[in-house]
Amino acid sequence: MKVLVPVDGSAHSERAVRFAAQLAHDLTRLRIILVNVQPAPSDVDTLHMAQQSILDHLRVRGDDTLAPARKILADAGVAHEAKVELAEDAAVEIARVAREQGCGHIVMGTRGLGALAGLALGSVATKVVHLAEVPVTLVR
Repeated sequence: MKVLVPVDGSAHSERAVRFAAQLAHDLTRLRIILVNVQPAPSDVDTLHMAQQSILDHLRVRGDDTLAPARKILADAGVAHEAKVELAEDAAVEIARVAREQGCGHIVMGTRGLGALAGLALGSVATKVVHLAEVPVTLVR
């Protein structure tokens, strides 16, 4: 089984990675896919920059964000792969990647907001729960 773990560089996502690593130890055939979603650049952010330079910069930033999560999994001896995606809506992209990669589960961190606060703030985790076609485990 494949498990998708979105990583944004926060302590919350690090806890989700550690949780997924423990799952991988308990379920030996589990494979983890880490994903970082970089926001699509706006015209203001990228004025006078070449398109390829922008994409390269975002991919490097995504790889840097994924590095600590990759180290946690490597140190735990857990097989994994990592992806950097560019999208305007992180939740939509996370659900898409899970679907396209054939993931049977998503494990992600949450900022610990209650349901009402999460909806009011447009929580990525809350939106993923509604969009995903597979079970989602939220780690506080």
